[in-house]
Amino acid sequence: MRTFKFAAAMLVFLVCTTLVDAQTGTSSINGTITDRQKRPIGGATVTLNNSGTNASRSVQSSGNGTYIFDLIIPGDYQVVVEAPGFNKNVTDNVQALIGKTTELSVQLEVGSVSVTVEVRASDQGAQINTQDASLGNVLESNQITQPTGRPQPD
Repeated sequence: MRTFKFAAAMLVFLVCTTLVDAQTGTSSINGTITDRQKRPIGGATVTLNNSGTNASRSVQSSGNGTYIFDLIIPGDYQVVVEAPGFNKNVTDNVQALIGKTTELSVQLEVGSVSVTVEVRASDQGAQINTQDASLGNVLESNQITQPTGRPQPD
């Protein structure tokens, strides 16, 4: 009889813990970031944007390309993945359901690296000689023909 009561108590305990675990009220989204050859991309920035509240969180993918967002509010999300040398990937309408883990693995495409160099010209009109170490100046003809105030040699 004791064994029966103990077994019944254990069964009730297991059922209750399963029901409580299923009603946690949170969700999670995880996945792996890879390139076209299925190689993991570590250090990618993964940003999770809640479509309803505009709240966002960011994480870095691990060395094996994995990321995880735990304990998030269930709802619709946008996932943005960025990594140097790759095109940005935006995935909309990612559903995070109560008590469930949503798997979203992303494959990034190799992108072109763009470098922007901004050069501002000054009003002084200075020119830089990058060809050799000589110094020079631009003289106008009236500067050459005007006397400098120094005595002229006889």
